[in-house]
Amino acid sequence: MIKSEWVLLNDIEDKARDIDKVLAKQNLIKGGKEAYVSMAIHGFEAVKKKLEKLRESVEEGGKVRKLGLENVQGEAKGGKVHPTVSNYTLTLVVDVDIEAVHKLKVVEDVDKVFEKAKEGWLALKPVFEELGVLPRYVFFTGGGLQLWFVAPKLEDIAVIDRASGIVPNVLNALLPEGFVVDNIFDRARIVRAPLTVNHKYKAPNGARVGVKGRLIEFNDVRVSLSEVLDKLEVYAKERGYSVGRSGEGERRSWVRECQVCG
Repeated sequence: MIKSEWVLLNDIEDKARDIDKVLAKQNLIKGGKEAYVSMAIHGFEAVKKKLEKLRESVEEGGKVRKLGLENVQGEAKGGKVHPTVSNYTLTLVVDVDIEAVHKLKVVEDVDKVFEKAKEGWLALKPVFEELGVLPRYVFFTGGGLQLWFVAPKLEDIAVIDRASGIVPNVLNALLPEGFVVDNIFDRARIVRAPLTVNHKYKAPNGARVGVKGRLIEFNDVRVSLSEVLDKLEVYAKERGYSVGRSGEGERRSWVRECQVCG
């Protein structure tokens, strides 16, 4: 059984505003399916070969095995990354959760949650304006927001690894109470496709709610992803913020201490 489906877009950005329509046309997000994209650029020839090998095995009478996205795209388990993940990326995605919504999975008023997500961005925006590295897109995801930094040219995939030790600590110190940056920075991580419907939430009466993503802000800029991290790192050091790798529990603890100190 193949439980993950793929659609290849020649130019994801040109089609971004209609990505939900593109996926629906391919019959990929009907019936409450979720749609995700990867920060890492994939060697799709490697993906194609892997799927063809599976098909040939089945045609030859081989046992049909469950094939999940983690098998093709490669989740980062034990430090291993599947070879379909290339050495390059064009994007760095910062995922910010509205903690109450993300934890309870309950949405009473979509517009109020949208306005709450905008509050999170407005708290961060002055810092990025000061640093001169605005994200190209800021999206509402249903339970929070995403900041998409888009580079003018391909960058080494190691920039995602580096972001893990910088972005969560710095931004969590800047965000208002009730928001938290999810440390999603590993090479194989997938993130919710912008502007698609998030089916993970329910109304207070238990009825399922499909929350469609929205564009909060577009800035007609592309920035070096390494430059974004360089500037955030300098900003953190100037203010005495800790940067470096930390676990989820340690990170949240550090943020609470920083809020108390501030």
